[in-house]
Amino acid sequence: MGCNDSKDKKGDKFNTLQIKEETKKKGIVEAKIVLLGETSVGKSSIVQSYCQNKFSTSHEVTIGGSYFQQNITLSNGQSLKAHIWDTGGSERFRAMLPIYYRDAKAAIVVYDISQEKSFNGVRYWVDELGKKCDMEKLVIALAANKCDLEESQRKITKETGQKYASENNMIFAETSAKTGDGINDLIKKLAEEIWRKQ
Repeated sequence: MGCNDSKDKKGDKFNTLQIKEETKKKGIVEAKIVLLGETSVGKSSIVQSYCQNKFSTSHEVTIGGSYFQQNITLSNGQSLKAHIWDTGGSERFRAMLPIYYRDAKAAIVVYDISQEKSFNGVRYWVDELGKKCDMEKLVIALAANKCDLEESQRKITKETGQKYASENNMIFAETSAKTGDGINDLIKKLAEEIWRKQ
């Protein structure tokens, strides 16, 4: 009986390796992408806009994290399966967040262009990633969200966001979860960079 058990385990191991090899041949890469940022910056709205093509004016606070999956076709014709984790920005959930960004291939740090506090919080999230992740392998994007707002409501200029992203080797985009502007391009760039780093 013990011999049969060990044969099954070997068979399972072989099958798993075979599936991984076939996936490689098909050119599919899987990647965990995590969204980080202060509360109410629009992380959930960005994910819903991207994955479900919808926008809601009312949202419940994200407790811990919520999960989405999306296949992204790259410019080389290959496919990237994105496992997207939307995390809660509230301080009371921060202790559990490393669970979500452990083993992540990429992170999108989000701030609200009308909230200076949310932009100041970007440094915290980047520092957190630096403590828990291999920054050489991690792809980071900075999303300046709510760019659909009136110019009079803007507190953070596009140039300020671009400068911070450039200084920290981050992909940058101004986004609007309400209109969908900038989101597809940002995630496509992120996916291309993940593929390049494989």
